[in-house]
Amino acid sequence: MNRFCLDSRYRRAVFAALCALVVLVARPGAAWAQEGAGGGDAAMSAADFDKQSLALRTALHYDPMLEAPLRTLLQHYAKANRTDELVSLYRAHVAQYPQDAGARAVLIRMLRDLRKPEASEAAMAAVQALPQDPLVAYLAFEDYEARSDPRALDELSRAISLQPQPARRRAWVEKLVPKAIEEGRQDLAEKHLRELAEDAAATPRCSSASPGR
Repeated sequence: MNRFCLDSRYRRAVFAALCALVVLVARPGAAWAQEGAGGGDAAMSAADFDKQSLALRTALHYDPMLEAPLRTLLQHYAKANRTDELVSLYRAHVAQYPQDAGARAVLIRMLRDLRKPEASEAAMAAVQALPQDPLVAYLAFEDYEARSDPRALDELSRAISLQPQPARRRAWVEKLVPKAIEEGRQDLAEKHLRELAEDAAATPRCSSASPGR
């Protein structure tokens, strides 16, 4: 299956997950898993608290790089003074499932947003454990860039090469090109721009009748 089809189906899956998030948060009578259960804040019951937590974590499961669900999840736990519990939940999951790149990505982003000094260590541990994962490589790039590490541009280039989703590849190439030119690395800019052009030329349109597998 070509990358365009995969990207279209990925967008539909994320959209469906976000729609489900809205429905799940708004629906009062649903039965919910109690992972990370505990006392809710004063404004809601424990069940409502866990319901919203699960809905937000489900959205991040489908796309660990989403901004709004992560921000809302952190606010949700901060209001209940349970931020440490949330971090511990993801730490425990990563310890149990070290190959879960999505959970690692969410944990790294969470630690960064919370200004935790161990965020960099988590990013480096992730790229060592999962060197072929594009999101992990991209987060490693961000870590290198924040520390003015000269490896940053090459790591971004590596993340682009690993990324199968055309839309995300394009966004990352747009980030790489000005950085590459600024650093005198026109070779990287030309390489990835040429690959984008080749992908566009070789990508047929998805048939509307194709099965949605």
